[in-house]
Amino acid sequence: MRIISTKKDYYDCVQRHDQDRSLIFHRTHIPEIILDRKNRRKFYFGEIKEDISEYYIGFCGKTYPLLGIQKRIDLYWTAVEYKTVYCYSLEDIRKNFEIDKKFDKDFQVFFESKPKEDYFQRYNTPCYILKIQWETSIEINPLLKDYEFFRIFDTNSAYQELCMYLGNQAYPNKKIPVVSDEDLIIAKGFDKFSFRKDKRKNK
Repeated sequence: MRIISTKKDYYDCVQRHDQDRSLIFHRTHIPEIILDRKNRRKFYFGEIKEDISEYYIGFCGKTYPLLGIQKRIDLYWTAVEYKTVYCYSLEDIRKNFEIDKKFDKDFQVFFESKPKEDYFQRYNTPCYILKIQWETSIEINPLLKDYEFFRIFDTNSAYQELCMYLGNQAYPNKKIPVVSDEDLIIAKGFDKFSFRKDKRKNK
């Protein structure tokens, strides 16, 4: 497969080892398209409302819920910086934050959810990211390395998933024709007397 894009993603390096150059992926990036002005869900860590952004990464026909959580990092003296921690599961959250267990269900409900609409078909793309922040938007063919998607698929696995998905879209499986038993027998070189005694030979 050949990937044509102005920017490089983490799985692009695998294409140089691919002997099949007939499949071409034009990874055209489309910036955020506003879908809705609705506010995002409010999650709680203990009694504190954290700045959390909801995402759904769509990749090769499947969606992966993701939370982007701002984490405060104290440097020195009064210096402070904030880093976005990407969490693909409740376990990821627990590794980076202290949360009350009574809120586990809210997070788990999110991680088991998925978008109601099929954006793969709507935008004819193998990859997108749905962002639910102050408003709901979608970005087509984003750079997945920016969201640490390599934690879900390594370089080889991500490339292979794309090859299979795009290959299936370009050359969908043909329906297997239904052949009757009679036609199958003739095709094998037999006739109607091959599996029973020919009465004509007894005369």
